[in-house]
Amino acid sequence: MRLFKLCGLSLAVSMIGAVLVRADPLRAFTWDAAKTQRVVELVRDFQTAHKVPSVSISAAISGEAVLTKGLGADGSVAVDGEEVRYRIASVTKQCTAAAILALIEDRTVIPKSSKPLTLDTSLGEIFPKVAPTSELGRVTVHQLLTMTSSLPNFTNDPLFYDPGEADHPPATRHISTLDLVEHLRKYKPMKGKPAFVYSNTNYFGLALIIYVLKRDAYPPLTPPIAVVRSYIRDRLFARAGMTMSGFLGEQAPTGSVDARPNHKHVPAFHRGAWAEGAGDIVSTVSDVTRWNIALMSGTVINEAMLETMLTPASPPVTSAGPYKGWRYAMGWYVYDMPDYRLYQHDGIFSGFRASNAVARKPGGAWMSATVLANSDIPVDFVQLVRRMIEIGNGNVLPKSGHRLSEEDRG
Repeated sequence: MRLFKLCGLSLAVSMIGAVLVRADPLRAFTWDAAKTQRVVELVRDFQTAHKVPSVSISAAISGEAVLTKGLGADGSVAVDGEEVRYRIASVTKQCTAAAILALIEDRTVIPKSSKPLTLDTSLGEIFPKVAPTSELGRVTVHQLLTMTSSLPNFTNDPLFYDPGEADHPPATRHISTLDLVEHLRKYKPMKGKPAFVYSNTNYFGLALIIYVLKRDAYPPLTPPIAVVRSYIRDRLFARAGMTMSGFLGEQAPTGSVDARPNHKHVPAFHRGAWAEGAGDIVSTVSDVTRWNIALMSGTVINEAMLETMLTPASPPVTSAGPYKGWRYAMGWYVYDMPDYRLYQHDGIFSGFRASNAVARKPGGAWMSATVLANSDIPVDFVQLVRRMIEIGNGNVLPKSGHRLSEEDRG
């Protein structure tokens, strides 16, 4: 009997020890073939349940890629995470935010004021046609980055969904940067204290800032969208080694192929400048992983700017959905898990979905997870990357047959 008691005590101590180890925030993320198989089963199940033609997944741990895989095919693309490109939708906002922080890091001078750009710079100091004392003129760069400007979201504007005499809503037609600017100049911050309001208008505005600060001597000869894309390609993509990444409307680089969109919704905001700064990047999971590695290592922006980017500035999100209770930083939603801080952003755009996440522990260990798909399915798959992170953290998940619940779907 004494032996049984001792064995029972030993077992109890072992179980407590296991729990303590699992909850240790300093324990590194790990990966192996078994974890790859569990992730593949999880994603396969989701893909089959929602009839998604093509999905690519990737993961990295503390600077090393540990998983890159393509799942399924739609008959037009090879299934290889290294070469298949997807529209990454609002994951683009991470690159736009980093581009602005790079301008600040490089002490880029504002033509209008001859002063270097800062987070506190107001739009009235940047744009010649915006009065500094107006409501719009007082909005700051920091407020645009953190979605706290209270500017209305133009993709929710009823005007763009009205077919009118042309029988085609403006959202389905091509628009130039300047035409969209003329419309957005009429927007004013919503009344009340600035709070978090998810608005693509903020990130289109940030793209315009890039243009104003980096344009050539003769703006009419160079389309604004080209200036912005060239800067992001040269300043960010090049440093991260993102050779397969580009923008909507561009030809796929040699060695890559664009996945065919699978539309569950009528395509909108996909022609011209609609998505500029907010959702116009096309990439592969391998390149997004390179982005995560370069960003977290201080390669594309320095460590001080990285911390600024990842610091949440908004109050917790109160609306229902997969980010309820999270806070917004700059191109990332942020949430404190028991033993790591999780950063994530996802997007849906004209036949595609994307989700990208990075988890960081207090001791510095980190892991990223990315899922890209060529279907704008009405179900959110933000939970897929979260569960990939959990697997990398050693948390137990079913090996097979797991499907996301309605609660998971947000």
